[in-house]
Amino acid sequence: MKKLLLTAFSFLAIGMAPVVAQDDCEFEAQVEFYTAMWGAEISWEITNDAGDIALDGGNYEDYDAEAYVHCFEPGCYQLHMYDSFGDGWNAAFMSLNFPDAGIMLGDITLESGNYDVFNFALGAECEFEEGT
Repeated sequence: MKKLLLTAFSFLAIGMAPVVAQDDCEFEAQVEFYTAMWGAEISWEITNDAGDIALDGGNYEDYDAEAYVHCFEPGCYQLHMYDSFGDGWNAAFMSLNFPDAGIMLGDITLESGNYDVFNFALGAECEFEEGT
């Protein structure tokens, strides 16, 4: 019985160990997203130059606030902003910042329409196509 309790306690202790921050994260992003009205219409994704989704969000409530911390590799990225109704984000915005690297992209929004893209580079030389 003592051996069983010791094993169970060891398993719980390991499972409750604190999460250690990644020391090898070159570009740690702090992303905050705020909605006003019509939050359910809003979605976004950040893709790398291969088109893979690095981070995304959506399915928001009205007057919602979400925060994300994400590690990005050096490279070329695009923030794709969507609005399913087509009238923009209605005062919603996201803050995309990389404080350790001194990169502050600030508050970004979709002013009108159903789609826009914002290009950014992290430690890489990037050539983005016109109109994207």
